Amino acid sequence: PLSRLGPGRLLAGLAASVVGLSVAAEALIRGASGLALAFGVTERVVGLTVVALGTSLPELVATVMAARKGQSEMAVANLVGSNIFNLLGILGAAAVISPLTVAPAAARVDCAVMVGALLLLVPFFYAAKGVSRAAGAVLAAGYLAYAGSLAL
Repeated sequence: PLSRLGPGRLLAGLAASVVGLSVAAEALIRGASGLALAFGVTERVVGLTVVALGTSLPELVATVMAARKGQSEMAVANLVGSNIFNLLGILGAAAVISPLTVAPAAARVDCAVMVGALLLLVPFFYAAKGVSRAAGAVLAAGYLAYAGSLAL
């Protein structure tokens, strides 16, 4: 178990993980930009699909594992917390490091989709007291429809 490792080994493992994550993130961005160029789509489309999927896979695994273990509150809290942190913490930190510019038309559409997705969740949580398989299929289909609309 990790508790038997000394603090030095734990810190070394943490440092190695941060370096590995940085290298992987750089490779993800380079690969995604290459895909955008190769397929003739905008970086925005690749960012909203390929990069978003790649960075969300750990959330998917953690959420599915929590759901399979009957820990539905953990599954939902993981996703809500992750999205709040991505919107506020990561976007804020990135903008502090280097100001970000976004085309107003793209921001309007993407923000409207985010708000729409949030509003779609409200009845699931308050009326239905959860997200059923059917509701999950509706949410997944909504993402596929949105991703498909980006390619047009």
